[in-house]
Amino acid sequence: MRSKSLRLQLLAWLLLPLAGLVAVNVWTSWNTVHATADLVTDRVLEASARAIAENARLDHGVVDAIIPPIALEMFATGHGDRVYYRVSNAEGRLLTGYPDLPSPQRPPQEAVALAFSGTYRDQPLRFAALTYPVVGAHNGEHVTVVVGVTLAGHEAMVRELW
Repeated sequence: MRSKSLRLQLLAWLLLPLAGLVAVNVWTSWNTVHATADLVTDRVLEASARAIAENARLDHGVVDAIIPPIALEMFATGHGDRVYYRVSNAEGRLLTGYPDLPSPQRPPQEAVALAFSGTYRDQPLRFAALTYPVVGAHNGEHVTVVVGVTLAGHEAMVRELW
């Protein structure tokens, strides 16, 4: 009878810490998976915003923004994500895109992308905002680009990594 009690005590001493370690490992892995998916999504958003910003040109004194196809095609993951964008000049005038797209709470620094989350058209999105100098402008003219994507691809990446 005493040996059974001793075995149960030893088993409890081994299993309880092991269960705690497993729980910590699962929690850490889940957070790492989400951080990795966030990082990948943010980098793609930044690349898209940069591709759009680098195509802004000064044409006869007027800033013109043309959206290169690659800036939107990089989100074609097969998960049906929607991509939204807005390009505005230094005064905040819309050049192209969705005028009511959310903006970051603080303006992005020049040539440094700012990632943020928000809601647009009742859908959660991940955004990147970038302020970039206009090619050919000598007076410090710049554009601000905001690109957002729905999260279907992001969630699929989380499931695959998990």
